[in-house]
Amino acid sequence: YLYKNKIIQFTDEIEELSKNKINTILKNMRTLSQLDGDLVTANVNEEGEIYYVINYADERGRKFVTIESDMLRFLINASNSTVIKIYVLLKYMCGDRERKITREYIAQQVGLSTTKGLKVVSDCTKMLCACGFIKKRKVYKYENSVNCDIYYSINSYEEWKEVIKNK
Repeated sequence: YLYKNKIIQFTDEIEELSKNKINTILKNMRTLSQLDGDLVTANVNEEGEIYYVINYADERGRKFVTIESDMLRFLINASNSTVIKIYVLLKYMCGDRERKITREYIAQQVGLSTTKGLKVVSDCTKMLCACGFIKKRKVYKYENSVNCDIYYSINSYEEWKEVIKNK
């Protein structure tokens, strides 16, 4: 729940953290509450206070990805939109478990060429590993030729903080 009066009460702090004016934030909340899909719904409690309910899953039970504010700020300041898209995709796909995902699939899902975009995916996932956002494990298979399966998992917020602290 997010109370409108609390947003107004903490205007200075919210504006500083978001780098947006409070009127812009309130306008965006109203706009989100009017969209289909019920991501954000506006309600009024018994005291007449407006509050917003942020739903982290859609009508089919698919969950939205959430990112801690300082992790998101780091991604915005130190990377680019492709890295952020890949991180969000991996976070959505993996959840709290390790998962095998191909570079081709990642490239396709974030709008890259499945041939020329493979190196971009490799570079972006290396950066996400180095900065403590994800873990990446390679498993080599030696059959007729050498194949490599890549397994990804998402680091917790605490793991990320520990990596950043030690850099």
